[in-house]
Amino acid sequence: MVGNHKSGRKPNPEGSLERSKKYTFYVKEYATTNSSGNIIGWTEDPYFQWFKRHHGSNWQKMVRAYMRWDVERWKKKSWWRCKCEPIGILQNWKHVQQRKCLACGSYYRNADRIADMTILEKQEYYDGIREQMKKDKDVR
Repeated sequence: MVGNHKSGRKPNPEGSLERSKKYTFYVKEYATTNSSGNIIGWTEDPYFQWFKRHHGSNWQKMVRAYMRWDVERWKKKSWWRCKCEPIGILQNWKHVQQRKCLACGSYYRNADRIADMTILEKQEYYDGIREQMKKDKDVR
């Protein structure tokens, strides 16, 4: 037996916190045929070939970075955070179509909160804003 029982892959110190999972990444291939219509070979999608040529051995890192960037952009555009305690994978993110969090009662925008008010509550709210504006004007 070769080795001293310590050779081989060493355990990752962060192995208990993260691990890799294999996903199949399909790339379209196009057939190259001869004059009689027989398939001679297959070539990968030209955009994928150019992507690999441009990024070299880091093409997988670039795909992961793009996925991260795309998800962050989508979250900022389509989701909002309420005041609930973050639990689970979605944590305290709510979709923008859900204007009010049913658990904690916080609203996506101030306009949504005003839209849910009764007529008397709206009058009191706007009276408070008018008084604040008068105070600000008097301070100047």
